[in-house]
Amino acid sequence: MFKKMLAVLISMVFLTTVAFAGTPDVSYHGLWYTYSFIWSNADFNNDVKDWDQHYYMHGD
Repeated sequence: MFKKMLAVLISMVFLTTVAFAGTPDVSYHGLWYTYSFIWSNADFNNDVKDWDQHYYMHGD
């Protein structure tokens, strides 16, 4: 029973994907900002500092 229901659900996913598939209309008329910052912390040892770099991307 479970295998039949799983097969039906998977086939429904593929059929709906094909039915609603189209070319997406994407336009880039804004600005993209990318921020980068370094965060200092001491995770494991007190004598060794650990530095993590983080990125943030924003599009208008």
